[in-house]
Amino acid sequence: MNQWHLFLAFFRVVMLGIMAIDFFRESYEGAGLVQMVCLAATSALLMFGKWRLHPAYVIALALVYGAVFLSP
Repeated sequence: MNQWHLFLAFFRVVMLGIMAIDFFRESYEGAGLVQMVCLAATSALLMFGKWRLHPAYVIALALVYGAVFLSP
């Protein structure tokens, strides 16, 4: 890899980190700490636990949960 590819790889990692931090900050402010931790833990268990569910299904389930329980 030349220097340009290394720079782009580093840039992508930094941008994804910033997006993740913003996501957690906004969900903490919007839904609260308990909801955020419960959704994150449940998502991790569904994706990496016994069921090994595809991330697209986990996102769809989280959207349904948010629409039902978190909408005003």
